Amino acid sequence: MANEGYSILDVINDEYGVILTRNGCVSVAFRMYNPECYSLHRTDLEERNARLYQAFKHLPSGSFVHKQDVFLKREYVHELEGDSFIDKAEQRHFSGREYLEHDCLLIFTLSGLSSLAASYNANPFSYRERLHVSDREKLTEFLEGVNSAIGVINSIRDTRLERMAAASLREYVIRYINFFPRADCDRDIHFSGEITVDREKARCYTVCDGDYLPDRTVRSDVEDTTLPVSGCSLYMAELEGLGVHLHCNHAVNQILYFEGSEKLYEEFSRRVAVYRTNKDGQGHAGAEGGRARERCRRRSWRRGSSSAVPIFAVMIWDDSPELLDRAEKKLREYLTVSDFKFYIPSYEHLANIYLASVPGQEKGLDSGFLFLTPLSLALCLFINYTTFTPDEEGVYFNDRIYQIPLKKDIWDAKKKRIPARNGIVVASTGGGKSVLTLNIVQQLIEQGYIVVVVEFGYSFGQLCKLYPEISLHVDYDGETPLGLNPFDLEGRSLDNNKIEVLSGIVQRFWRRMFGKDEEEQSVALTKFIQDYYTTCLPPPFLSLFLPPRDGAL
Repeated sequence: MANEGYSILDVINDEYGVILTRNGCVSVAFRMYNPECYSLHRTDLEERNARLYQAFKHLPSGSFVHKQDVFLKREYVHELEGDSFIDKAEQRHFSGREYLEHDCLLIFTLSGLSSLAASYNANPFSYRERLHVSDREKLTEFLEGVNSAIGVINSIRDTRLERMAAASLREYVIRYINFFPRADCDRDIHFSGEITVDREKARCYTVCDGDYLPDRTVRSDVEDTTLPVSGCSLYMAELEGLGVHLHCNHAVNQILYFEGSEKLYEEFSRRVAVYRTNKDGQGHAGAEGGRARERCRRRSWRRGSSSAVPIFAVMIWDDSPELLDRAEKKLREYLTVSDFKFYIPSYEHLANIYLASVPGQEKGLDSGFLFLTPLSLALCLFINYTTFTPDEEGVYFNDRIYQIPLKKDIWDAKKKRIPARNGIVVASTGGGKSVLTLNIVQQLIEQGYIVVVVEFGYSFGQLCKLYPEISLHVDYDGETPLGLNPFDLEGRSLDNNKIEVLSGIVQRFWRRMFGKDEEEQSVALTKFIQDYYTTCLPPPFLSLFLPPRDGAL
């Protein structure tokens, strides 16, 4: 088992990080960035699955596609940006809250390179050239298929693949094997009814048989019920609830194996024969269910669609038995409500599934855990969403999943799409419009912005009291007229910019003074304003802009 589980020869840099194994496999790994939760409509999910289908269907025989989503519990640490009372209160309120950190890998693996180990041992730096001719051709075809798949996947909305270098990939594999310890270390692993790693316990649930799938049609989208009922509908994949919504340490491994059309068709025909042979010996419902599933698969073959051999496995772990039991209960409930049956492996089966989930080790998976199904159906089980991603600039809002602050750039600071800072807040009475606006204004003040607020009421008066040195609150009683004196220099010297502003104001309100020679009149007005400040004797018409002596601001 040890030789099978840890068959990695090396992780090398070869255009991208490449894993070489003793059992004749080559794996290339990519970090995959996915759309944020609640960001896709059902049409987007359908389009996403269609693109993934196009990306994978041309991979050569003997290829694996392994999508690994790892969710780790973390404690939120508030990044204090200000020193005000509100900032300190927010730090005390949010610090220590639990949230999930998501990392997603997409691994492409080619098996069946019998000459790989000998070629690597001869010269690790030129292993490709030393491969047997047939193996070298297989590898070339595989890498071409991978490059084609990368291009297709990168064209999917809000989806991006990033090549992993050897050092990053090597570090990730070591951390995954040790269940992502806080410190760099290697830990013993014991397999029994569950996995024991130091003080942590891990359990595994798998969908590893066609009979475990729902009797209903498996869709690329189902209605999302993770948020309170509202006037709009949200959508997610069939097993999306085992992603960002399962609040515990867990890893979701989805492995697809492509064996080639001829071999898959032979396996398909063999299974049909088995159903026909045993149909009289099984119950009526089982026979009908078997025939229905095979009719579905037969139709997929008739349409010429690709098929794959998948496995879906979820592994949860924690150092607290109570929290682990709670997470396992949620996992069971979700699979049951979604009409999926499941298998809970233990001992050697558990060890096999765990070790085969290590990047590059997919070939070691027991074939008994794989089942034949159309590729389009297998893709419906993929985890599509990731957690909300904070922006570099912006204001903090509340994360809808984990209830932690999340910085979002609502006004497009780099001006890629929005040229101005315009917006509107819409909500029913008591819906929190004023509270939201107060929150935004307070954060903008802490970031050094000058904010001017015009309101009816006294909502922002309390906020001004928190910043007495830099704020001014003018309360309008509805009787005393408000006025502005643009000619008051407030002790500053007169410059060209101020003269230009004053000239513009006068021209706007006294257009009748200007006729055909507007440029000449503008020059004269500029000199007139300069003389006004020089002599401190305002012209008669300018007195109209001055406030009354007992007047307003």
